[in-house]
Amino acid sequence: MEGIASFFRAETWHMDDRACLDLIDICYGAIHRPSEWQRFVDRLTAALDADAGDFVIEDYARGSADALGSTGFDPTLRLTYDADFLGQNPWLIQLRRLPRLRAFSNDMEPADFERSAYFNEWVRPQGFRHALGGFVEETPTCGFHLGVLRSARRDRFRPQDVRGINRLFPHVRRAIGLSEVVRHAGAQESVNIRLIDTLRVAAFLLDAAGSVRQMNAPAEDLLRRGQGLRLVNSVLAVLDRDAGKALTLAIRNACRIEALAVAVGRTEIVLPKPDAARPPLLAAVVPLRGHDFIADSAPRCLVLVTDPSEPGEDTPRVFERIWRLTPTELRLALALARGETPSEFAAETAISVGTARWHLKNLQAKAGVNSLPALVGLIRAIAMRH
Repeated sequence: MEGIASFFRAETWHMDDRACLDLIDICYGAIHRPSEWQRFVDRLTAALDADAGDFVIEDYARGSADALGSTGFDPTLRLTYDADFLGQNPWLIQLRRLPRLRAFSNDMEPADFERSAYFNEWVRPQGFRHALGGFVEETPTCGFHLGVLRSARRDRFRPQDVRGINRLFPHVRRAIGLSEVVRHAGAQESVNIRLIDTLRVAAFLLDAAGSVRQMNAPAEDLLRRGQGLRLVNSVLAVLDRDAGKALTLAIRNACRIEALAVAVGRTEIVLPKPDAARPPLLAAVVPLRGHDFIADSAPRCLVLVTDPSEPGEDTPRVFERIWRLTPTELRLALALARGETPSEFAAETAISVGTARWHLKNLQAKAGVNSLPALVGLIRAIAMRH
């Protein structure tokens, strides 16, 4: 533990240092074992020589805060936080003014912080004074924030501490996103190789070279149907060249844990089918650590392939996932599905016909078609399944 603490105190952060990789490895282990967040918070608090730390999800709709991991706080005051200070924490209010993945420290706290009820009724009674942390992710409905605190008797966090936690943020954010991918695919308990066969989506267990080590029945069926995927010498290959490159890169990065924070591309990769009239497949690449599910320790990743045209998702969400549409493009796609013309859409939304045609051109480019009839046919092929 002292080795990790001294590493964080160093003037520079080396991404290939074993101490850093240990912390990163824990956060990715939390993708399929949420209890690992507690160990992550414990280790991070010790590494930054702090007195308390937590990783919290604030649910704005429910008005509650749930700790994924927490250490060093008074249990009684912890229970009163939601009722007394949720939404009124001056530290978090300041955090929202910072870019995501950038840490807050004492230098950024509001001038009247020590006069706030939060400080006098919650922070000071626990003996805390110095904070370091930030929002890892925030949506309109919830926020994920990670932070540590030191007592008033201790020194402030130093610039190298800020740099250290800033380096961790991208990994934590990516782990949260991958947890959602696994959850939405119905695969939260599927990372154990013995359970891959229980998945209803096509699942491929791959090594860093892209070789398939295990696949389930839906995956075998997908390959048999020739939907743009095939095996070449046991390696999962994509017929579309660009999609193939993106998938290869995602697999390589998923099997190199230190590269995840700077991986190129998205977690979900669009895999066009040979039949342009059919919507593409979506591949989600989830990193795994070999020792979590198989005898050897070689890195592995799980590729989950879904067909958005299958029943199960609402039409707007399907269009968003496939084509990454803007709000106006999404409204236009739904209007075309209802049988409206671009001119009717322009009148309905109070925009010019020229503007509607500009959005139509962008929509066609994202859908990969050259004409309005082809676009409408593709949109309706998806919409009629929902």
